[in-house]
Amino acid sequence: MRESPPSHLVDLLGRLHLATPKQLHAVSRRARRLAGELPLFDSIWIDALVQARLLTPFQAAEINAGRGEQLLVGPYVIRRKIQRLGYADCFLAVEAVSDEQKNHKRQQSIHVLVARGLDPIQAEDSAARLQIAIERLASIDSEHLPQLQAAGAAGDMLWAAYHAAAGFPAIDWLSCQGRLPPAIVMEIARQMTSTLAAIESAGALHGSISVESLWLHESGSIQLAHCGFKAAFSANHSCADDLFACGSLWWHLLTGRQPIATGNNQSVPNVRQLAPEVDPSLAQAADLCTRQDPSERPESFGAVREMLGPSATLEFRPPPVTWVSKSHELSSFRYARLTRSPVLL
Repeated sequence: MRESPPSHLVDLLGRLHLATPKQLHAVSRRARRLAGELPLFDSIWIDALVQARLLTPFQAAEINAGRGEQLLVGPYVIRRKIQRLGYADCFLAVEAVSDEQKNHKRQQSIHVLVARGLDPIQAEDSAARLQIAIERLASIDSEHLPQLQAAGAAGDMLWAAYHAAAGFPAIDWLSCQGRLPPAIVMEIARQMTSTLAAIESAGALHGSISVESLWLHESGSIQLAHCGFKAAFSANHSCADDLFACGSLWWHLLTGRQPIATGNNQSVPNVRQLAPEVDPSLAQAADLCTRQDPSERPESFGAVREMLGPSATLEFRPPPVTWVSKSHELSSFRYARLTRSPVLL
């Protein structure tokens, strides 16, 4: 029976900075125990590394599926998938460093967005737009905006690295708990428009405002993740598009469903038709932002912010239990018991 791991697996784990030959040797006894009377297949070595906490279950599944090389994105190595966004996947990752560097440097988790299957020229053009966004967004020092750190393209792949967002995506709350109270959405809208006004002033665009990119934290603070990534796909994305997405998001949070345009003019109904308790100023802001004619939308996010009035003190009460995902692939819908509701102080 083969006692040592196959050379191709040793080489792959070395390139990914996931395990050294010494670490593989250290789990050899565990691998033999898992194999029993079977040969030491690659999957058994990988299972042994997972049990030794040198690989995550997601990394093991990717390597077993023959996609191990995709775990290395730029200078980062993916640990697990966080969200499927439609236009890209969001992963939790760390900087790919040698075993010696790990002992002297604490690895900080980041979020990496990866879009595959793009035209290589489109990927390069999008990466160039993201580099411009990095420079422009660097002037914004806001707790509501996870910093865009790096971006690049390789073949048909586009990637971008961000500081990890804190809290949980709003889609998780909606999936488990339903719509949010209007007073909570009002404060979310105020924080969002203040942040988006700063992005606008810096000459950048968010591009992917949605319940997946809005993160809620128990402190009452929100974060707008993934800034600039989707906007980099197109040179035609405008502030009017961000305004429409913003109004649609508030409509979604207030009603628990996505807005559907109706009538001859295909306009989004006023949110108070479904949630009459919504503050008139918030309803008006959502209505103006979701006008079908871009020229009828507000001039800027600063103008929308003035419509919403002064901020209140807000505290989210997220579930005080561990979020349990049904699978690595379905992390955007987490099953959990939510024992508290959000509270406005």
